[in-house]
Amino acid sequence: MTEFKDFDESILRSKDLAELTGTTPRAIRHYLQLGLLEEPSRDLNGYRNFTAAHVVQVLRIKMFSESGASLKHISQILDSNGIPTAEDIDAIDKELARKEALLRAQRSALKSLKDTHAANPQPSRTAQFDADIGLMMANSGQVPEKILRHIQNFLNDPGVQQHTAELMSKFEAFEDESELSDAATEAMAQEWMEFYVLVAEELQFSEPASDGTFMDLIEDLRQEQFSPAQSAVWERFLTLIQNYENLSIS
Repeated sequence: MTEFKDFDESILRSKDLAELTGTTPRAIRHYLQLGLLEEPSRDLNGYRNFTAAHVVQVLRIKMFSESGASLKHISQILDSNGIPTAEDIDAIDKELARKEALLRAQRSALKSLKDTHAANPQPSRTAQFDADIGLMMANSGQVPEKILRHIQNFLNDPGVQQHTAELMSKFEAFEDESELSDAATEAMAQEWMEFYVLVAEELQFSEPASDGTFMDLIEDLRQEQFSPAQSAVWERFLTLIQNYENLSIS
């Protein structure tokens, strides 16, 4: 809540306006540049003279912004004398719901990270890769909440956790390997593929989980953290996924 302070002078400068409304002079300048805040008159020295009307305008901007409205949306609301329509309220509510879902996903990723470090204060590169992917998924905003929630619930199943731990243990064994035989690479990739099919069928994926940019970031992480042997398994695994998806489409 904004705490109003007393000012001896009747003229309000940017600093005064910022203190009165609980914001910053930089934010005030930003609002002016965007046209959200009406440009005030200036004195002979070129300083802006803000008024009580500007205080109200900034408080309205803050109120709508903290409610989840974008600055573009706030501009539209202010053009209507600062009174939001039913459509405005619905749009703000939708944005709040999106942020709420993102916060839940972030907390879930944080819990997974906490559990990982509790089990092993110095996780392997493979375990760190897994934790990093979860963190990116939770914060990207590109993965639908229902998919994140379903994945988390599925992975929390004790049987699935044991299966995942066994796969991770086998994969971690290749961290210091520069090369595997074709047979070993294929066997490990097939095990991951069987797990992928299990997850896909259980969760019944019906929409893409992310876009190309997100997958590019995962690829960058893979190149940084996987050994050559693990990378060979990963690349074969991705090929198997592509073949599986092509068969599903056809």
